Amino acid sequence: MGSKKAKEVLRRGGGEACMEALEKMWAKKEAFEMEKEKKKEERFMASLELEKKRLSLDEKRWNQTSSKRKTK
Repeated sequence: MGSKKAKEVLRRGGGEACMEALEKMWAKKEAFEMEKEKKKEERFMASLELEKKRLSLDEKRWNQTSSKRKTK
């Protein structure tokens, strides 16, 4: 192989460079997806906690109104 061809192969990196670029891109995508899933889970847990608080307050209100009815 001539020196021009060798330099061209070095500049391009051959097939290995494409595979490395693809692997880097895939790793970034996976990291992004994991972060996205983590944020989704955090939102779900916050929503679940709010729902529990709401149910607790509704139960307290129900108990207060039912105890007032019993005393009348």
